[in-house]
Amino acid sequence: MKKLLLIGALFGTFAVMGCSSPCDALQSQCNKCKDQATKDSCDSAVSTYKALPGGDTSCQAVLDAKTYGSCD
Repeated sequence: MKKLLLIGALFGTFAVMGCSSPCDALQSQCNKCKDQATKDSCDSAVSTYKALPGGDTSCQAVLDAKTYGSCD
């Protein structure tokens, strides 16, 4: 029972600290795009990945590949 409470407290701490998912980070990057076609492509990728199970992994891969790095 103590482990369960400790794990809950740990996740609660991360939530309060404002940890975001990789898809949230990618969406933030999309919001910085100045070229509308690139922004549309980025937004579409985020929407697609959020709808898939395990989509955060795909969003992280896009971030790691710097696919939309020109938007920073």
